[in-house]
Amino acid sequence: MLQLIESKDIRVKDASYENPMATLADLSWYLNSSLDSFYKSFTPSQRQYFAKNRTYEVIAADGDGHLNNSGIINVYLNSIPPELRGKLKEAVLYFLKDAGVEHGIPYVNKSNLYEDVETLRVPIKSMPQPKNNPPELNMANDNAYYIFNTLLGIPFEYIGLEVSARELLMKINMYNSELADMDARLATAGARDGGLNFVSFGLSGDQIRDRLEKISAIAKWAIDNNYDTIQVY
Repeated sequence: MLQLIESKDIRVKDASYENPMATLADLSWYLNSSLDSFYKSFTPSQRQYFAKNRTYEVIAADGDGHLNNSGIINVYLNSIPPELRGKLKEAVLYFLKDAGVEHGIPYVNKSNLYEDVETLRVPIKSMPQPKNNPPELNMANDNAYYIFNTLLGIPFEYIGLEVSARELLMKINMYNSELADMDARLATAGARDGGLNFVSFGLSGDQIRDRLEKISAIAKWAIDNNYDTIQVY
């Protein structure tokens, strides 16, 4: 069986990489996760009520709109004890505001999916603006070694490395991109100890320039946002 060699992620050390909230499915997951403390506050009798009346999902996108970035979020209320439904609505609206989600006026009616289930429907107008996530890059292990160790002269162990963002940017700026075509690397295949086959995709001149540009963007983001170190693991 032919396998690809392992890969390395190039990231800004200690920076927060948050998953962007782009779809109603993302939003449903966010709301359900955020309400964990609400569910944990239930008394034993409230937990029994929840378990007895629970639908498959408490919060979900309406219909087949899971991958849309606007539409209706349904909150199925039948599993929530009646005395807590007002608090659940307040919590849902709080977490929507906290996430920067623009929504319309919520309303309650019956579910079309679950018979006679009271449903809080929240019209979602738009998702939050993307956060200033740092850029990142994934590269095949051998290609990462070739870029950092061979082309940039940064000592690279296969386990990975950490390098100053400023040093990395300086090394990239020193590299003559006109030489990238001469430095192109052919794909290789072979066998490791134990007979496991592997394949390593090469790097063309254009791919070298592209990777260096992306690594440069990671280093620049780090410097602009007061981070010091780029890690390759």
